[in-house]
Parts: sequence; C-alpha cells; structure tokens
Amino acid sequence: MQPVRHRSCASCHTGDGVGTSVLALDRAGDAAEVASGLALATKAEFMPPWPASDKSLPFKHDRSLPREEIDAIVAWAKAGGPLDVDPETTLAPIDPPEPFTADITLRPDEPYTSAAHHDNDHRCVLLRPNLTEPTWVTGHQFDPDRDEILHHALAFRVERADMPTLARLDRADPETGWDCMEGATNKDQFMAWAPGQEPVRYPGGAGLLMEPGDGIMLNIHYYFQQHPAPPDRSGMLLTVAPASARQRPIEYRVLLAPAEIPCRPAIERGPGCDRATELERIDEHYGIFGTTVPSGLLLQCGKRLEDVAVLRNGVARSDCDHFMGEASEAIGVFGHMHELGDTFRMTLNPGTPKERVILDIPEWDFGWQLDYLFEEPLSIAAGDTVRVECSWDRKRLTKPLARYVTWSHGTEDEMCYSALMLVPPKGS
Repeated sequence: MQPVRHRSCASCHTGDGVGTSVLALDRAGDAAEVASGLALATKAEFMPPWPASDKSLPFKHDRSLPREEIDAIVAWAKAGGPLDVDPETTLAPIDPPEPFTADITLRPDEPYTSAAHHDNDHRCVLLRPNLTEPTWVTGHQFDPDRDEILHHALAFRVERADMPTLARLDRADPETGWDCMEGATNKDQFMAWAPGQEPVRYPGGAGLLMEPGDGIMLNIHYYFQQHPAPPDRSGMLLTVAPASARQRPIEYRVLLAPAEIPCRPAIERGPGCDRATELERIDEHYGIFGTTVPSGLLLQCGKRLEDVAVLRNGVARSDCDHFMGEASEAIGVFGHMHELGDTFRMTLNPGTPKERVILDIPEWDFGWQLDYLFEEPLSIAAGDTVRVECSWDRKRLTKPLARYVTWSHGTEDEMCYSALMLVPPKGS
C-alpha cells in the first residue's frame, strides 16, 4: 500500500497540495486513520480525479488507478488499515508534478471588487506582457486568486492593432477591467480554464506567437451565490521561447453544441418553464451576447428545437457535428459543462470505419474539468468530422428550479463547450 499512497495520493494531499484543504495525508498514520474512506473513494473511482474513461484516447499524466491497486486498497481497509512502517513516516510523492516556473507573470495592477447586481459577473481584464521582440508562448497557467468565486476564465491573444479599443473600455470603467458584455474580443482564444485544471505545457514544439505590442485579454466569470464578493487579482503565468525557436503555431478550435433542457412536467411548473420567458431573463442579464447563442447553435448544428428539447428520465441530450476544413494534428482536448452536466463525449468521424472516441466522460464532475494532452498527436484530415455530445440530468439540481435551462453564461445555465488544441501537420 505504501507505494500506491506515495504515487497516487501524496502529490495532492501532502504539504501545500491542492487536496490538503479537504484531506491531509502527510504521515502514514493519517492514511491509516481514514482507511475506509480511502477505500470508498477509490472504489467509486472518485479519487484520484480522472473523469475520462478508458474509451478515450490515451492521455499523458493519467491519474486513474488500475483495478488491482483499487482492490488492494479495499482489502487493506477491510483489514483495518494496518501499517508496516512507523505511523510518523512521512508521505512524499514518488513522482511529484513538475513545478510550473513562469517566465512572465501577468496580473492586473489592482484587484477587482465586483459591484454586479446579480450572481454572475463576467469581467474582462487587459494584461500587457510588454514584449520587445516576437516571442513564443510555450505554456500557460491561469493563476486564480480567489478560486472559491471563480467559475471559469478564457484567455485571448489581442493583436497590437486591437489593443487601443479594449484599453478604452478599460479606462471608461472605474473598477479594474470592464464588463465583458460591454465589449470583448473572441479572436485568437488560446485557453479555457475551469476548476481542476493544471498548467498547460504545449507538447511537440507547439506555441502561440506573440508580437511586440500584443496583449492578453482575460474573460473571468465570477459566481457569488454561495460566497461574498471579495477582491480578486487573478492573473496569468507564461513560459516563453524566442521567435528563433522552431515551434508549430497552435490553434484553439472551439466546438459547441446546443443545450436545451426543459422542465420535468410532473415536478416543475411555472412561467419560468417557458423557453421564451427564459430568453427574456437572459436578455435582461446578458443582452445580445446571451440571447443569440441558443437559436444560433440550433441553426449551426442543423437541429430543430422539438428534437433537442426532450427529457427522457429527466435527462436531455444534444450533439453537433463540426467539419474540419484543414489537415491538422490535435495535441489536446478540453470539455466544459455546468452543474447539470451528466455525460460528455467527443468523437472523430462517428459512424464510419475511421471512428475514434477522442474524449469520453461518462460521469461529469464540475470540480474536475481537465485539459487532456494526448500521448501521441491525433491526425485529423481535411474533411473529417468531429462530433460533440453532451447530456444533462435535471435530477442533479440541488434545489427546486422551475425554469427552462438553455445555453447561457450563468452557472445556473448550461453549456456544451469543448475545444481541440491543433497544430499544423509536421512538415507542412
């Protein structure tokens, strides 16, 4: 048991690890005291956190435990959690995560204190790396300050020519940054962060080229329903290489599908269950940035509302096929839903002899939304199809919600959002 704990538990649950606030396992005796809990969490495959199933392509840094190790933990717990070492023996990671050593640290000059009048606040922040020569970004980490109020964050490269427009929005707002609904860029996205993510190091010589005068716009979603609105100074950490380095430019290809989740007629009733009423609420909060997406996705994906907005045993499903116009290599994948999320799948060339399941998550967990990097790049040919499928379970509601749920920006709304990290094929 000792090697399993050192390899699979100690990297998160010792020292300053991300899991110590929930459970600290700094000593062998700490693990023995909670042996039954460790057995329960590992048998249910709740820990170590690795939502992707073995139907997915092979990924780097796979944290899942082999069945024989899970069986060994269960047997150890049934035996009372015996130790063959001193209880004070320190647990330390056998293969600790490589520290992310940033070359550039970017934060707003002042923290942002929300004055939003509803639970969801979308704040855009302009960061200036002050580059003096062309530079490749080879890795990045969103650095959350107050992660208890952070729902997600997006990062976009801003070309020098577009910097003055966003800088004017920044200056016009007395607080740090500005309301993203007042204006933002959606070009050159290179990151989507959600809870559970680790730093991204682009593999295979991939990078994001930034020119002198370019900047980065963060679009940060704060959610305050269960928390106050403390000042937040989240930022970005970057690793970089000179322009002379041989890198392949990365494209962050966003792939979406509709989200249409009607009320359960036998349980949830009221005017909020009307889709038109819900779109009026979205328009009040988010304006055109919110109301155009649900209908636009139905049109883009060739779906009829009556075919998508269907519940079976409380579960709604949706999918969308995306045409890949150019040959590329995928080096990573990301999927995102909200708190009703049930399952997620992305498939290359579904229903054909060339079908390959890219990412399969059979049980969605909002707290663990990972960037998955492939063991080997996935070749995508011009004309291939990538299908994104999501499902949502209204039984996951933590409180009664007599409201139609559709695609929108709030945590209580839903999404079917995903992205592939693409680079040109080698030799192209």
